[in-house]
Amino acid sequence: MRAGMPGAALVAAVLIGLSATAPARAAGLDCPVVGPGGVPPLAIDDKEIGRLTSGNAADLADEVGGLVARAKAATPSASDDLIGDMLIGAYCPIVARTSATPAQRWRLMRQFDRAVYRALGAAALPQGAEILADVPLPPAVYDRLRRQAETAGQPPGAFMATILSRAAGP
Repeated sequence: MRAGMPGAALVAAVLIGLSATAPARAAGLDCPVVGPGGVPPLAIDDKEIGRLTSGNAADLADEVGGLVARAKAATPSASDDLIGDMLIGAYCPIVARTSATPAQRWRLMRQFDRAVYRALGAAALPQGAEILADVPLPPAVYDRLRRQAETAGQPPGAFMATILSRAAGP
């Protein structure tokens, strides 16, 4: 115990600190602390909240791309890790308050984390670099493309990139 701090005051400070994070912990998530002593806050409006927790990976990737751009504009000197922490700090309490099961909450958090770091990686690519695109495909379509790629002697990703490049034209 620090000199000069009565035991009751120390206990009160610990309880206040724990109560501030209790809702997220009670929901099975250990969310980052946002604000003084934690990561800088990032405001997310109600419409974004709905889109971020819809569970649709393609829509989530688009929304996260916009949030990454907003966070980079708001804090230009921030590292990608800090921006990732800001986004996770804003998103985690939202997920913790949903009616989702603990397993669904963890799935949403993992999906969001992947989208954040994929968007940060894409934002760091030099001009003219290859861009990764997430395109949801039914398993049967992917299997046909994979077999066609094998026949062409290419990995599936390279084969699909060739198809999309031709479709986009010059």
